Amino acid sequence: MSASTPRKKQNALPNAKIEKIGFATARLHRLLKELGHTRNLEKSASTMPDARDRLSFIDRSMHEASERTISAIEASVPLTTRSLAACGDLASRLSDAGFCEHQGLVEETVSVLGEIASGEEIIHRNLMQIMEAQEFRDVAGQMVNKIVDAAVEIENILLDILKEYAPDTKDSLIRREGLTAGPNLKTEDSVNGQDEVDDLLASLGL
Repeated sequence: MSASTPRKKQNALPNAKIEKIGFATARLHRLLKELGHTRNLEKSASTMPDARDRLSFIDRSMHEASERTISAIEASVPLTTRSLAACGDLASRLSDAGFCEHQGLVEETVSVLGEIASGEEIIHRNLMQIMEAQEFRDVAGQMVNKIVDAAVEIENILLDILKEYAPDTKDSLIRREGLTAGPNLKTEDSVNGQDEVDDLLASLGL
């Protein structure tokens, strides 16, 4: 079975379709460039040349923050458990001791221990909710990275279509830009790769 031959330039798509593909590529490319420029991570992430790096940085930072939070919670939960048990035990023993001469103080101590125990219960419950939220955040970060990987792959496909089917009047501009891959593929200088995509889209009027 003979190998399939590449499509010829004479089979180029109509200009209207090229324009639609170009607009879709430009929109996706700009969206990918903007990803990662959010909240307190903006300054750090904006120094990275491509969206995948920025999203990986954010995902890694979120994961590290989650790990620190979960570690702190795991260290705190046993303390609340022990405090809760100790308060209950001490309150029970004081109630049974029957110190008649200090009955008022004993009752006050038992009451305070009950309040502490209630507070420890709330703290324990809140810590468990925080841990669940951190685990969800980790999953969300993984999903974001998968979405970005898919978006970058689609961008590369659209760029390949533009390079293959762009009208002859634009071929020289594409060749001049020297674009051979999308911005997610590493070169010696990734920033130049991003600039080349921007220049290519600009040269196509997008």
